[in-house]
Amino acid sequence: MSSTPRKSASTRSFASIVAVLGALALTACAASEGGATAASVGTYDEAELTSIVDQYLAEPTFTAPGDPIDVSSLAGEKIYVIPFSDATEFNQIQAVGAKEAAEAAGVELIHYTTNGQASEWQQGMNKAIQDDAAAIIIAGAEPTIIAPQIAEAEAAGIPVILSHAVDTTAEQEIMETVPGITATGARAPFGEAMRLVADYIALESKGAAKILFVTADDMNSAPMWLGDAFNDEIAQRCPDCTVDRVSTTSAEAATKTQTAVQAALQTHPDTTWIVPMFDFLVPYIIPALEAANATETIKIGTFNGTASVLDLVREQNPPVVLDVGEPIELMGWSTMDQTLRILLGEEPVEQTLYMRIFDESNIADAGEPASTIAGYGDIDAIKNGFRELWGVAG
Repeated sequence: MSSTPRKSASTRSFASIVAVLGALALTACAASEGGATAASVGTYDEAELTSIVDQYLAEPTFTAPGDPIDVSSLAGEKIYVIPFSDATEFNQIQAVGAKEAAEAAGVELIHYTTNGQASEWQQGMNKAIQDDAAAIIIAGAEPTIIAPQIAEAEAAGIPVILSHAVDTTAEQEIMETVPGITATGARAPFGEAMRLVADYIALESKGAAKILFVTADDMNSAPMWLGDAFNDEIAQRCPDCTVDRVSTTSAEAATKTQTAVQAALQTHPDTTWIVPMFDFLVPYIIPALEAANATETIKIGTFNGTASVLDLVREQNPPVVLDVGEPIELMGWSTMDQTLRILLGEEPVEQTLYMRIFDESNIADAGEPASTIAGYGDIDAIKNGFRELWGVAG
């Protein structure tokens, strides 16, 4: 399923942009606790960066993921969803899309509530297996941690579909490591999103930013995927940049993030950018900037496109300058499409991989107040497109 922008300052296609990013040498600007590292190689190319950033500032368009299917034989089938954590806005919104898609397809969706604990993921998997689920969707939970349960599901003939759980670069590896995984649904462009954040910062700072990268180290392999990609891109695109790492956890984000960022700002008072790996960390970073009287000197660039953070991009105060977003609600539809195909005995299809950079220039497209579904084209038409694919359009 391809994605190309409706408008662009560059004539290059989405695929060629990805190829440019993927072909970059993997020379890491390794960021570690307690010490900044400067990029030792790389070239600041303003024209190239402008081309890439403009490509993703534009509104994307979409095509169908595969051939039409008839879902009528699946009416009433039970599909379980095991989320990473219902405490995150991201998982909450994704669940809304999955439920809406399930209702459209005529299947029963059972959302197993979790709070980010491995024991809860395991319990959810066990419940789905005991309940003879038709399929199980893992929406962000770490597959390797629940590998025994995935094996049990496979033995019971229950397909397991990943949704936004592993980076696109790790899909093949994770399916080889955890062989009971049947397919991926909504794909997770963690690394590519962080490369876009790095490109934007390199361009905005003219290749001379002082960056704090804030991670939640308990979020499976995501800190590695996002951090490595960000550092690699900074090394190539921002030769005079430095990156320091600030660590917190998703479980303790509300209590530890502010303190950790404040301490880092005392050590690195010349910081010009803060990059949290996901949107949910932003509300805990802002008080640290306010305490340091740094809201006018430090900018924030982040990833996820959640509504509350998009509103901050529009307000520009506190200084959230950009958010690389994905239409989160549509991930539920994409994953449901893949799940339905698997249940019908179809081969998996490559679901869409699309993102958009939101900043002051285009944030109006996200709505006011912002919506996680706005700014990505005609969403109702896309949902109706899925319904038509499934043969349930009214």
